[in-house]
Amino acid sequence: MIMGLPFSIVLLCMMYGLFKALTGRQLPEPVGRATLGTRS
Repeated sequence: MIMGLPFSIVLLCMMYGLFKALTGRQLPEPVGRATLGTRS
């Protein structure tokens, strides 16, 4: 349970990153730049 929690968080971040990479090209430039700025 304790070891599964960080793994699920990393998996969630990877899924979110993949989803953002796929949908980022269709977003307007200011929106994509804002989401990139808040993540990194």
